[in-house]
Amino acid sequence: MSLPLSLMYSKDQGSLIMDGTCQIPDPLYKLIGSIISFYIPLLVMLVTYWLTVRLLAQQQQSLGAPNWSSNWMGGPSSAALGESLRNSSI
Repeated sequence: MSLPLSLMYSKDQGSLIMDGTCQIPDPLYKLIGSIISFYIPLLVMLVTYWLTVRLLAQQQQSLGAPNWSSNWMGGPSSAALGESLRNSSI
């Protein structure tokens, strides 16, 4: 994004300095630069995140939602865990 800027204003460096700060004087360059550098990547990220979430939701539905309160992944249930902790403190 900086290559066109350096080529366009390399001849007249005085046109870049406004009120003591270095600024881009061309509003069209600012618009096109922000679209290419920010809005297109933002759109790509939003679409890919949306597709990822949609795919994960479809896979969850096809597998069936797990019952998180039951013995998921083979670990002890909360009742068995509480019972073992009570027995170990005696």
